[in-house]
Amino acid sequence: MIEAIFFLFAALAVGAAINVLIQKHVLYSALSLIVLLVSMSGLFILLEADFLAVINVIVYAGAIMVLFVFVIMLLNLPADEDGADRLRWLKFLGIPMALFLLFMILATLWNVG
Repeated sequence: MIEAIFFLFAALAVGAAINVLIQKHVLYSALSLIVLLVSMSGLFILLEADFLAVINVIVYAGAIMVLFVFVIMLLNLPADEDGADRLRWLKFLGIPMALFLLFMILATLWNVG
């Protein structure tokens, strides 16, 4: 089970890192960097480095990435010219991912006691 979770977080980290590099829109690249940092925190948790994982989420994914996104919004970069909603399918991915996150939190709380 641990190996499956490790490979899930590792694949998510590699995919997000590649997406940071190939993304044309700066805001989507910053959001992919947040996904990368959170997946690395999941890997830290698997290594039982809980403090490092929490600091990674709070400091980097929380504070520094908020500053990056704020600067991107402040610069007011032009949007894509085509106007098409290319990421429409992500709406359907959000609910299963939120349920998976809720399941993982409940399983963690169940196993702590």
